[in-house]
Amino acid sequence: MYDACMHWFYRAGVTRIRGSCRLAVALRNGHPRSDTAAGLTAAVVIGLLGSGAGVASAAEAGCALPVAPVYQVVNPTSQASLVTASKSEADNARANYGFTVDNGVILHAPAAAATGLNPVVRLYHPTSGDFLWTADAAEAVKAVTTYGYQRQKTDFYASPAQLSCTIPVTRLVKGSLHRLAVGSTVATLTAAGWNNEGVKFHAFPAPQATLPLSSVPAGGVLGDAIYTFSDFSISKDGRQVGAVLPAAGLSGQGATRSIVRMDAGSSTKASTVPADDPANVNPLDLLLVTGTAGTQVSPTLSGFTLQGTAQGHLYNGLRLSYTRGATISGVKVAAVPGNYHINPGETFGINDWQGHGNTYTDVEVDGAGVGASALGFNSSENVTVTRADLHDNPYSAGVAAWKTRNVTLTDVRTTGNRTGLNFERVTGTVVVTRPTIQGNTEQDLYIGTDGDSATYTITDPVLTAGAKLRIRLPANEMGSPNQQKKSDIKVLVNGTDVTASLVQWL
Repeated sequence: MYDACMHWFYRAGVTRIRGSCRLAVALRNGHPRSDTAAGLTAAVVIGLLGSGAGVASAAEAGCALPVAPVYQVVNPTSQASLVTASKSEADNARANYGFTVDNGVILHAPAAAATGLNPVVRLYHPTSGDFLWTADAAEAVKAVTTYGYQRQKTDFYASPAQLSCTIPVTRLVKGSLHRLAVGSTVATLTAAGWNNEGVKFHAFPAPQATLPLSSVPAGGVLGDAIYTFSDFSISKDGRQVGAVLPAAGLSGQGATRSIVRMDAGSSTKASTVPADDPANVNPLDLLLVTGTAGTQVSPTLSGFTLQGTAQGHLYNGLRLSYTRGATISGVKVAAVPGNYHINPGETFGINDWQGHGNTYTDVEVDGAGVGASALGFNSSENVTVTRADLHDNPYSAGVAAWKTRNVTLTDVRTTGNRTGLNFERVTGTVVVTRPTIQGNTEQDLYIGTDGDSATYTITDPVLTAGAKLRIRLPANEMGSPNQQKKSDIKVLVNGTDVTASLVQWL
């Protein structure tokens, strides 16, 4: 792993370390080296997290850039280290200049400049033999003008701030020498007497392999990779599905490590997307796990991301049908497109249909500004959701429950959606504890039924400062008078009923 971009620190009067000095001279004078090794420059970091939303968005784009390996070799006698994107330069240093400890690839980074990236510059001190890497342009200048370093080259590019895909790179110093490290290597060097100068930039892990989803073994265990499939080519349960999951479910290595997606532009099913008629539903699902009405299944879904891709039409994300006691945890669904809050434009990031006693924990549905309903429960019962983040679905709701009995939501965040929580034809008991309900454009809750009135208890909601909890009780539901009673809806804060003062009825 790669040591962090070091904050350079030089103390005068240190004995010359001849091996690294000779290496620098050899590189400058055209001795055998890699195509890119024309002196040693400080390393550049990818992806700025600037204060503006546009800057942050541009920075995250760095996660999609191609990256190359960056190597580290160490001189065990002097303790000087060389970090380079050139394998031939690292090999030459090992063979001819005493850098015989080969730490291999310690990070990955883009080799070319891009928006949101900083160049990581390599500098060399001819007296101490220290190589210094920095993504701070001012620090590089001061190292040259004040402390006698020589600027050699830009080795690679890195991010000055943490992104969803990056790893922190720490710089350490011991005497006049600097070292970059990542991961557990930081603690190892600290225990050996190196002083931690902090994280100096952020680099990237190894690029993920891309594998066909069909290569996943029958047990449904995903590796650290991107898994792809093409088209909605499977007919199942009256749906057109991209892939049918094993009845046991699908488990990955984490939402940032195991990614499942349909190949962009591979759908041939645009003609099956229904016309704009509320009587029709969108029949397309990326992933389906299903039992039957007589034989329900209990899948475990965990530790992966289902990523929406451009197909030129609307579709749904993950669908669970005929399940009982299903466990969904650590799953993220992103950028599943919809365009309205009723059929057929109301698509679902996750759709729980005919589910019984299913539990959702640490789930995220990121509508990415194109989503309709994030987490849907349709004709289900005894639903439990804990710590869900349902956001940026502008066309419909964070949670959309229809014809469902008994819903328990705890520490659920629903932000940036059209509706925070949507309950239609819901019966039984709805318990909502510590919800974060902010920035939803139409209403915080929508509650309507043409059947029995359900009991709602909303405890300690987290709202925008000074805001009311906006609850819409429509006059009619499904063409009949709304039967939901205001008196069955209670809002509690610190154990006190604040319904009268906190709720704004719409």
